[in-house]
Amino acid sequence: MRSIGGVRCLPDYTFETIPDDYAALVLVGGMNWWGEEARRVVPLVEQAQARQIVGRRDMRRFGIPWRAWLSQ
Repeated sequence: MRSIGGVRCLPDYTFETIPDDYAALVLVGGMNWWGEEARRVVPLVEQAQARQIVGRRDMRRFGIPWRAWLSQ
């Protein structure tokens, strides 16, 4: 997988195989975030927020509104 900025990563899990006790969630940027398929990640992000693994406070600190990428 390659981000829009050229960063490459190899995911450890799929949506189907991610364990319940994951400790981090990394969302790689790219053009596919604008597609309908990207909405599959929303429940995972919401779960990570509930577990305080990620937080919208962090995004707001950088001026990024929560779910900004879904509004387009």
